[in-house]
Amino acid sequence: MTKEQLIELLNGNLWVSGQTTESHTVMGVERAAEKIATKFFLMEEEIKRLQEQKYAVMVPWDNDDYIYVTRPTGEMYEVEPILYDTYEQARDASRIWGKFAKVVNGEEDDTTN
Repeated sequence: MTKEQLIELLNGNLWVSGQTTESHTVMGVERAAEKIATKFFLMEEEIKRLQEQKYAVMVPWDNDDYIYVTRPTGEMYEVEPILYDTYEQARDASRIWGKFAKVVNGEEDDTTN
């Protein structure tokens, strides 16, 4: 369903009071339908983003710095962060590195060293 189709559907099924007061004017059905449809599609996009989100484990390195836990991808020094589908999977994997390991959104930083 497109945003326009949802607005059309809502227009046929919403009832908004036309009453007004000095400090408040109730929006019309069309505007209410548009606002609801916009919110719906923003929420849908956020859900998709969260479903696609990956997590990585970082470990302490040289005082206040952290590095990703990586895997080799080719020749020497060619590595990439190990990514997990859920926060829970990354948290479980981080336990081997001790209490100072941290789980981060895998898209926060593309540093792979």
